[in-house]
Amino acid sequence: MKQKDITGQKFNRLTAIRFHHKIGKGRDIQHYWLFKCFCGNEKIIRKYDVTSGRIKSCKCLCEYVNKNRKGKRNGMFGKNHTEKTKKKMSKFKIGKYIGKDNPFYGEKHTLKTIEKISGKNHHMFGRTHTKEARRKISEAHKGKKRKPFTDEHRKNLSKNHANICGENHPNWLDGKSFEPYGLEFNNQLKRKILERDNNICQECGKKTKRKLDVHHIDYNKRNNKENNLISLCKSCHSKTNFKRRDWTKYFKNKIYE
Repeated sequence: MKQKDITGQKFNRLTAIRFHHKIGKGRDIQHYWLFKCFCGNEKIIRKYDVTSGRIKSCKCLCEYVNKNRKGKRNGMFGKNHTEKTKKKMSKFKIGKYIGKDNPFYGEKHTLKTIEKISGKNHHMFGRTHTKEARRKISEAHKGKKRKPFTDEHRKNLSKNHANICGENHPNWLDGKSFEPYGLEFNNQLKRKILERDNNICQECGKKTKRKLDVHHIDYNKRNNKENNLISLCKSCHSKTNFKRRDWTKYFKNKIYE
């Protein structure tokens, strides 16, 4: 059976230019045509998908619709799904889009896509979660345990981090962290500093159940004078690994207040 010539015919945003190729034989034969979109792009698409209305553009229509659905233009703006609807949506997704069932399985984002979803283009850029949102996230994670990494996953992590270890790391300071502490920096001196600071973190002001760390203000492990030591909790102490000059000035002013 000879196929129908659709050259020059318009289907939604697509106009048929010419026949391109066919796949299969007999009843399973599929015809592919070159179509020109309203936006100017040309694309090879299966004839049936276009004539039946499954495909209406070269994807430019989807982008246009998505742009016009943002904010107040979205039909769900200011509304919430009912609990019944949420349950239906949840049941529908159970077991789907996991592992190999996910259409994106084994693929990677293109550089263009990464640019679209990172930095200033990210939907959370410059914004923070509200206290209520944080509370909900925290409650949702309570009681859940993360699955342990597989051996294969550990190897992949090790390979990915191999290029940013040691001297290749952006925070590398000629092996300063491997320098030994002075002999006078012992448990007795640490207890003295913690008692002086009333066992309270001098940054956040919290008194935690966990033992506080004693931090060297000028990052010199040999300088163990009392005015160079300060009590910090684990969280605040980890922050001091970055912007060291700023932290040194900040803690010196705090000590001499």
